[in-house]
Amino acid sequence: MLKGYLDAVTSSGHIEGWAYDSESPLSPLNVSIIAHDGRELGQGMACSFREDLLNAGHVAGWCAFRIKLTHSTTGILSFGLVVINQQAQPSLVLHQAVPYVVREEAPIRTIADLVTADPTQIGSLDQLRGFDSLFNAFIKAQGIDAFVRAAYLYLLHRPADASGHAAYKKYLRSKKVSPYGLLRAIADSGEYRSRPRQHFAPTNPAFPFRVG
Repeated sequence: MLKGYLDAVTSSGHIEGWAYDSESPLSPLNVSIIAHDGRELGQGMACSFREDLLNAGHVAGWCAFRIKLTHSTTGILSFGLVVINQQAQPSLVLHQAVPYVVREEAPIRTIADLVTADPTQIGSLDQLRGFDSLFNAFIKAQGIDAFVRAAYLYLLHRPADASGHAAYKKYLRSKKVSPYGLLRAIADSGEYRSRPRQHFAPTNPAFPFRVG
């Protein structure tokens, strides 16, 4: 089932919102914004993280978009949110009036700003805290051993050492830590903190904990 909403048109010329398919939530949707008269105003992917969407239970926060509009919004009465499906006709999710807000484009000045602006990477491990159900599905499908191995490769970019693998496997099996808690424990290690690291976002096909 397709779900979505248009939150705001901004003074910087963007439209913000969210969209996803509840039957395939980690497959980002390509969405188009149309005016009430049918003109296409912009297109983009619904694949970015937003804290409020995590709190609201929408794909653990990973279904937001911020699309640059190609036309002035003057005279536009309402906006439509359309999902572009390459194997079927485009699907209109909704048509609605959208509030205007004053929000300028934030300049990118640092590497951290660049990472935050890249929807294919997580900006912080905190952005995965809503994914225990997905992690548990991965464990159910592939086992605890596979999860610990994937966690090491994902966070430390190396295979798990025997002692660490055994310890974390024991913690997961006894439920002393949740899958996300295990990721946090690895991220709290001196090895992890010794250098900057980047990790694939859940909507990136290279995210190692995807199931199916």
